[in-house]
Amino acid sequence: MRSAAATALCVILTIQPVIRKRAERVVRIPLRVPLACDAVPRFDGVLELAAEGCVPGGTQRNLAASRASFAADIAPAERLLLADAQTSGGLLLCVPAAARDLLLAELARHDTPAAAVIGRVVPGAPGTIDVRRHL
Repeated sequence: MRSAAATALCVILTIQPVIRKRAERVVRIPLRVPLACDAVPRFDGVLELAAEGCVPGGTQRNLAASRASFAADIAPAERLLLADAQTSGGLLLCVPAAARDLLLAELARHDTPAAAVIGRVVPGAPGTIDVRRHL
């Protein structure tokens, strides 16, 4: 399992809340998740709204409860978007690296509104999520 997980990639089909959902699923196994903030799909204008403080209290609580670490260049508004409480949580898929391109092609063929590789699963401290600008 560990070698397969080390070569896996994560695909998100809808947006946020990425941080909390990911942590809940990897907290008990020796894996960490590097996550690329710029790869997470988002609606036009939503970052500006978050920067203006237009976010629900649940989003702020999600972020406060998160154990994710953020690179210094991840803006506060981007952090809020990754913890957004207004979604159903999206759908995260983890697939072996060899299956990534086929999966993305199939999702595109079926007109999936948003599909992106946003991170990977690698050996490391259990439940660790490292949010960076790029992978």
